Amino acid sequence: MIFATTLHRNPGAQADIAVETILLFFVFLTLGLRIWSRAIKGIGMHTNDWLIIASTFVLTARYATELCVIFIGGLGLHLVEAITLAGPNLVTDFLKILYALDLMWITTCALTKLSILFFYTQVFYINKKFVYISYVAIGLCAVYGVSSFFHFAFYCTPVRKSWYPMLDGKCGNDSVKYLLWGSIDIILDVFIIALPLPLLSTLKLPTAKKLGLIGVFGLGLGIVAITGVRFKFYEEIDFTDMTYSLVNQAIFTAMVPLLGIISANIPTIPPALQRMFKSQVFATQKGISTDNSSRPWSTKKTGGSRGGSRFDTDFERLSDHDVPLVNIQAANADPNLNEGKSQIQVTTDWHIQSSAERP
Repeated sequence: MIFATTLHRNPGAQADIAVETILLFFVFLTLGLRIWSRAIKGIGMHTNDWLIIASTFVLTARYATELCVIFIGGLGLHLVEAITLAGPNLVTDFLKILYALDLMWITTCALTKLSILFFYTQVFYINKKFVYISYVAIGLCAVYGVSSFFHFAFYCTPVRKSWYPMLDGKCGNDSVKYLLWGSIDIILDVFIIALPLPLLSTLKLPTAKKLGLIGVFGLGLGIVAITGVRFKFYEEIDFTDMTYSLVNQAIFTAMVPLLGIISANIPTIPPALQRMFKSQVFATQKGISTDNSSRPWSTKKTGGSRGGSRFDTDFERLSDHDVPLVNIQAANADPNLNEGKSQIQVTTDWHIQSSAERP
C-alpha cells in the first residue's frame, strides 16, 4: 500500500475510486431490490438471477483488484515516479494485476449478457421464435466469453511473459486483442438491446415497466458509447508511461460491467419499489389492487416446493372500458331438487344479465 500516501495528489486514481465506488453501491442496491422483489412476488430464484449474482461476485473481486492496481501498482502516477517509490519490480506487479483485471472483466461481462438473455426467455416465453433466437444469442455469448477468456489468458507463450515482458517467448498483437474483442462485445451488446424491440413496440405496458425499459435501453446505449470511448483512450496509451496514461482507459473499462449489472437489475425491481413507496406508479400490472379481496377472479400458479417456476405470476380480471364485462350465472334452481342426495346437479338452463346498453 505504498501509494496510499500519494493518493491526495493522484487525481486519476481519485476519480477511478469515486466512480467505481458509487456505481458499485448502486449495483448492490439494485441487486438487493431484485432479490426482495422475488420474495415479495413469492417466487423462487431463476437462472437469470443466479447469473447476475455470480456476475456481481466477480465484479466485487474486480473492484478490490482495481484498488490493488492503484495502491500497489501506482495507477495514475507517472511510471518514473512510481518506480522510484516502489522499486524496479513495480512493472511486474502492475502487469500481473492488469492480467487479472482483464480476465475478471471478461467473466463479469459475459455473465451479465447471459443473465439478460435468460431474463428475455422468461418474460417472452410465449413467443417461441423469440425464445429460439434468444437461445442462439445465449450460445453466441457463451462462445464469446469462453473464447475471449482463453485468448487473454494464453495471449503470451509462456503465460508468465504477460507480466515478464523480457522473458523469452512470444505474445500476440495488443491492438488486435483489444480492438477485435471490443468490437465483438459492441456487436453483441447492440444485438441484445435491439432483440426485444419488435415485441415491445406492440405491447401496452404499465408505467413502471415503461420506466424500467427506458432505463435499461438508456443504460445499454450508454454502455455501447462507453465501449466506443474506450477505443479512443486505448489509442492514447503510452506504454512507456503506462501507469499514468492508462488511468482514463481503466475508468471507462470499469464502468461497462458496473452499468451492465445495474441495467440488468432495473426491470426486476418494481415490486420492491412499490412496497417501499406505497405507490401504484411502480405497479407491474395495470388496474391491479393490492387488496386481494377486491380481485373477483384471481389465481396464482406457483412452483411448489421447488421454489417457483418461470411461469410464476398472478392472473387478474382485466378491465376493458370499451367492451364492459358481464356476469354470467346459473338460473335459480329448486332448493328441494337435490334434497337428501349427495350428488352434483348439472343444469343447462342459463340466463345472462348485462349492464351494457345496446346501441
